[in-house]
Amino acid sequence: MAHPQRANTGLIAAIVAVATIGGLLFGYDSGAVNGTQPGLKAAFALSEGGLGFTVGSLLIGCFVGAFLAGRLADVMGRRKVMMLAALFFLAGALVQGSAHEQ
Repeated sequence: MAHPQRANTGLIAAIVAVATIGGLLFGYDSGAVNGTQPGLKAAFALSEGGLGFTVGSLLIGCFVGAFLAGRLADVMGRRKVMMLAALFFLAGALVQGSAHEQ
């Protein structure tokens, strides 16, 4: 008599944990963006509409980036995409570090 396939609960738990942490971090980032609104508004002389567009664009950009990273990982492999993301992060950090106030 054939045994029914058993679910790999360890794998399922790991997938659920990663998805949960991803959702938590996305929510945390949304909250962090909310904390930057006064600074964004002052630094770029934004109106209320401009501020809303800026904050909305940041969150939509996060969504699009996550979607494209998944598709890119399917093509290139996860490890290469993570190395590419690390290089972009390093380049962005260097640009921000070299920027100065006028």
